[in-house]
Amino acid sequence: MDGTAVTRERLTALGQAKNRICEFCLNLALNHAAQVFATIVPQTAPRPTDADALRKDYAFFFERFYYFLNSLEGDPMDI
Repeated sequence: MDGTAVTRERLTALGQAKNRICEFCLNLALNHAAQVFATIVPQTAPRPTDADALRKDYAFFFERFYYFLNSLEGDPMDI
């Protein structure tokens, strides 16, 4: 409630709570066979000057996701 009077004990509790929520989310993903898609692009990578163009990392991400959907049985493109 008061972020100006933080104690070491409260910061430790906050860190532990963040670790637990991450562990919970990762276990949830594992138990439901989740798949992760991610891209990493240096901050110095050039950005498109056209406002309608996607950055390279987004374009790569959507391309990979498209190929993943096409590899599934049925018609997953409705997702």
